[in-house]
Amino acid sequence: MLLKLPGINSKNAFRVLNGVRDLEELTSLSAQALEEVLENAHNARLLHTFLHRKYTQQTEPGGPIGGARGRGGKFSSKSGTNMTKSGAGRGKRTAWGEGGTDNGNQPGKKKR
Repeated sequence: MLLKLPGINSKNAFRVLNGVRDLEELTSLSAQALEEVLENAHNARLLHTFLHRKYTQQTEPGGPIGGARGRGGKFSSKSGTNMTKSGAGRGKRTAWGEGGTDNGNQPGKKKR
């Protein structure tokens, strides 16, 4: 989890682990203290800004990120019909095109 924070990289992650007891102590450090721990002013500023940013609650009617579109994956269409490689979705839709037997749009296959 530590390496996912802005300003933390493979070079300074061990400095952080050796310099603070826990995440609570890390979040309570000032910008100057973070600079001493990380030994880099730019990374310390990135981390401090991230840890102390004020987040506001989104009040749009669509809800959280994504709005009213809902969840979708790699093989979902805008109409809500799931498209799968095997054609197991509604109808004969596949990830490569409409017809389940026509592989004309399938990547790596040459048209005859």
